[in-house]
Amino acid sequence: MSDEKKVTKLWASLVRAKEDNWFAISQLTYVYFADLKREKIEESLTYIDDRLKELEEEKNELKEYQEFDRERRALEYTIYDKELGEAQNKLSEVRPGVR
Repeated sequence: MSDEKKVTKLWASLVRAKEDNWFAISQLTYVYFADLKREKIEESLTYIDDRLKELEEEKNELKEYQEFDRERRALEYTIYDKELGEAQNKLSEVRPGVR
């Protein structure tokens, strides 16, 4: 084989190798950016999951508070109603016929 053909063949091999390298580099770049996106998505999902747990705890705390508040209001009403009845009885003793 002549030197010219050897040089041409060598150049052709180099071009193919360079094209293969560029393809490999572009594929690695694609994979790298895909991994970055996946990591960000995983971070977002972790944040959302943590936040949902916090909100669930807050919801349970609110429900418990509302139950205690309902009991407090019922007790207050009972006490006020009893005091009102006692006051009305005393008033009717002081002023008969007034209720």
